[in-house]
Amino acid sequence: MRPAPTALKVFGLSLALAHSPGAFAQPPADQASPGQSHEIGHHSWGYLAVESGIAGGAAIVPWLGFDTPTRCNWCQPSSFDVKARDFLKADDPRAIGFISHGVSLGAVPVLALVGSALPAQADHHWEHAAQDAWIMGNVFLVTTAIGNTVKKTVARQRPAFHFHVGNKTEARDYPSQEFLSFFSLDTAWAFSIAASGATLAYLRHYDSAPWLLGGGAILATTAGAMRISADMHWATDVMTGALVGTAVGVGLPLLLHSSANSASVQTAVSPTGFVISGVF
Repeated sequence: MRPAPTALKVFGLSLALAHSPGAFAQPPADQASPGQSHEIGHHSWGYLAVESGIAGGAAIVPWLGFDTPTRCNWCQPSSFDVKARDFLKADDPRAIGFISHGVSLGAVPVLALVGSALPAQADHHWEHAAQDAWIMGNVFLVTTAIGNTVKKTVARQRPAFHFHVGNKTEARDYPSQEFLSFFSLDTAWAFSIAASGATLAYLRHYDSAPWLLGGGAILATTAGAMRISADMHWATDVMTGALVGTAVGVGLPLLLHSSANSASVQTAVSPTGFVISGVF
């Protein structure tokens, strides 16, 4: 057997993501071809379609069942949030806001998809890349469902509106966005796609997995910091989005797509984050 990393130390409230060494068990070469050794569990198109149907239905519920709040239920920020805003707020928050979308919805997915496609192409198994892309899409839908439900239920006022400078942000033409601050969905999207891409790479025993983990960590953290600089979210909105996004991005592939060799999984909370480890 060939040793490879085994432990995923994922983003927690500190917005940090790192990996620690270990060993992923892989089928011996005489028992499986490279393509077979990179298979994941429950990867049939029918299974993925059902998964998408459930995730898509969940994503629609907040739009149909919840009204956009017109007043805040959570109106006063903590001193921590105010200090973080003062430290990170950009001189041109509107521009930073638009750039942040490019990172969370552009750069992070491109990294995850390319990181899946290149090893699949090298093995001549393009279906693996298609499966991973589909699973990442389902992760996106589940994250959206959770985020929009929480946003409309909590009804937290965005920092720019709290300080009466909403006209200087990307929300200038969308006043209905005023009470949808908690939690940052852009941050959750970035972390969920980065985490799911890295998790799938580890499950498939790709050599690129550590690079996806590290690159995704940097880009997702950058997207989260930009949401604060854009004056659209408080720091606690971003940290919560990172935690939720990582939980979905790691949890969905592990729970629904682990192979028979990936059954031993342990979780723990440490001072530096949320740790998921085991033999995959």
